[in-house]
Amino acid sequence: NVFIRTEHQPHVNEWTVRVQDSAVYDAHLNPIPLARHIAGNTPHDNRFPELPKESRPDFSMRGTYLFGGYLVAHFGHFIVESLGRLWALDVLKIPIRGIIYIKGWGWWPKSSTPTRLESYMEAILKRLAPDTEVTILDPHQLVAVEHLIVPSQLFGFHNHEGNPLF
Repeated sequence: NVFIRTEHQPHVNEWTVRVQDSAVYDAHLNPIPLARHIAGNTPHDNRFPELPKESRPDFSMRGTYLFGGYLVAHFGHFIVESLGRLWALDVLKIPIRGIIYIKGWGWWPKSSTPTRLESYMEAILKRLAPDTEVTILDPHQLVAVEHLIVPSQLFGFHNHEGNPLF
């Protein structure tokens, strides 16, 4: 099992970029650095939120999932940051049950709900990952996942560089 935790309120890093803290923790409650969201290239870019010692998950997900990182409704950030981990879909040799996203804090239209994809997101994800379930986690949830594949993020929006695959 792994655990995913996210905070609702973002902090402002030294580039005056608002960053929402989140983390994926292994079964021993150690943060998995590869799951860290990179918006810029600063030491305080994304901090691992405190995980209470007696934490109990809000819910559990059985099966194997791919960690998609942050789901951001702003179209440019969605393209660059929310799709960047899906490169793993092309190289996975095992079936996955779905993709898990953490709902990003900003740019969500007032009419949308945090657990529903915007229509353009749905259209793009159906092309990239047909017949794949997408789960969007709300802030402050602690979720246990049976098996989670954590690919590297290809690009950090504000640092203007990324993984060579990008």
